[in-house]
Amino acid sequence: MKLREVEQRTPLLAPDEARGLGLRASPRRTSGGELVYELSPQTLLSLDTAEALEQRVSEIVGSLRARGDVEYAQQNWILTAHVEPNDTHYDKQWHYWTNGTGSGASEGGINLPIAWDETTGDRAVRVAVLDTGILPAHADIAASGNLISGYDMITDVSIANDGDGRDADPTDPGDAVAADECYPGSPQRGDSWHGTHVSGTIGAVATDNASGVAGGNWMVSIQPVRVLGKCGGTTVDINDAMRWAAGLAVPGVPANQTPADVINLSLGGGVPCSNSPATQQAIDDVVSAGVVVVVSAGNSAADAAGFTPASCNGVITVAASDARGHLASRYSNFGPSVEIMAPGGDVTRDDNNDGFADGVLSTVKGGYGFYNGTSMAAPHVSAVSALLLAGESGLGPNEVLQRIQGNALSRTPSQCPDDCGAGLLNAHFPDEGAGDHWGYEYAAKFVCGERTDVARANAIHYDTIVNIRNPGSEKVTLRKRLELAMPPGNQQAGETAELAEEVLPRRTTIAADCHDIVRRVFGGTLPAPHIDGYLVIEAMSSLDVTALYQGSVVAEERVSAVNLEVERVWERTRNEE
Repeated sequence: MKLREVEQRTPLLAPDEARGLGLRASPRRTSGGELVYELSPQTLLSLDTAEALEQRVSEIVGSLRARGDVEYAQQNWILTAHVEPNDTHYDKQWHYWTNGTGSGASEGGINLPIAWDETTGDRAVRVAVLDTGILPAHADIAASGNLISGYDMITDVSIANDGDGRDADPTDPGDAVAADECYPGSPQRGDSWHGTHVSGTIGAVATDNASGVAGGNWMVSIQPVRVLGKCGGTTVDINDAMRWAAGLAVPGVPANQTPADVINLSLGGGVPCSNSPATQQAIDDVVSAGVVVVVSAGNSAADAAGFTPASCNGVITVAASDARGHLASRYSNFGPSVEIMAPGGDVTRDDNNDGFADGVLSTVKGGYGFYNGTSMAAPHVSAVSALLLAGESGLGPNEVLQRIQGNALSRTPSQCPDDCGAGLLNAHFPDEGAGDHWGYEYAAKFVCGERTDVARANAIHYDTIVNIRNPGSEKVTLRKRLELAMPPGNQQAGETAELAEEVLPRRTTIAADCHDIVRRVFGGTLPAPHIDGYLVIEAMSSLDVTALYQGSVVAEERVSAVNLEVERVWERTRNEE
């Protein structure tokens, strides 16, 4: 706690007062002038649970805050570094990183390191992966302990490619085909190891073991269910597999003793769901059983309304984003059927300039591979759904969808030129039980570009730089968004773009300027000669925010005058709302 200035020369609490609150009588003083009190041994012995301890500390802090001679009082919080795994290839898994720019951040990242601070998963949560099966002997998978028994639901022996029909072995034997093998004119294709790649992203791999890749969950139960083989898989097999994964009865197949909480379907066909009522009925059955169903939107760069199961009701349909956090327009489906966008990558690009293709890196036979597609996007959503359920096991499918959509990082029209749902997947969910932990807000005027003064026959070029400083002795988590104003005459709100959630180390400063905003929000080119609005910063602790505005008068292609103005941006405490 901190004394008001006039009280700083004397101790705040008399010994009897301290003991009455359950504190040691002698505080120590910090570099900032705060007095640090500790709980007395007697108080600690009387509290037998962590919940009771937290409640008692909250009561003491509340009593101190109510005193007129106290400027502020708070708990002596314990902070930790964001959890990042030490897997050797994690440095190529941009799709997991903190969303933003700088070291350890990616504009296409989904904030998993921040989410892992709160939970790395729970093996009590089960995710069924309906796909080509899995390679259980892969070193990164065998070492994880995250693989549980699954099933091979493929009926047709020629599709199964393992010599038999349905059985209890979901091992992937490969799905390579020769030219014309699937239908006249079908192309030759090698083994995809598709289900192993998808499962690795969700969490089938051993994470933080100084080897291989990381998974979205460090602890989770992955249940492989084979439905895809040579030339694909049938609707009947896939529908039966969904019901089996959910613990529902399937004729001729033993009951699933470990029903899934989440089903991942990184598959699809080019017909609308209305043409496959059997698929919709299977989805209705498993959702009614409380299972979250996540599906890929499809890779035809078309409206997902024409694809199954992407256009079915009750599912979470996932479009794909690239390393910039933009819709992967080269291939990803889009449209009103899409609920959310997640990293699917683009192996034709290297936007982060790391020398590797911007695909999603995960497990394949013999090692690891960069793949791209909405098949790679869906498992990110399945992984985040599993993390949510690890912390809140009572959430139903619709509640999971609402939480994921409500927490999404919004996208601008340039980032999502077609409908890609609520925005980019965000794995970090604020603790709803702790209230609004973004306690401080700053709104800095932000002006960029050129406006023409017709009467004076000149133009004024505007630049803005916003400096954000953490003055404290502890790191601060903050997030930024750009709120644009509509031009005069348009009586409606302008666009809003989420920029980043990042951690600012103690006594350090970062800046946001026009160049940075234009690159990150508008792809490097302003959508108009001039933009006007606010850069809004929300933080968990108080910051020093200063804005520098420069106006350059340009006449006859020459700068004739420059005006600089510096403005302190004052905080607005969010609990005043």
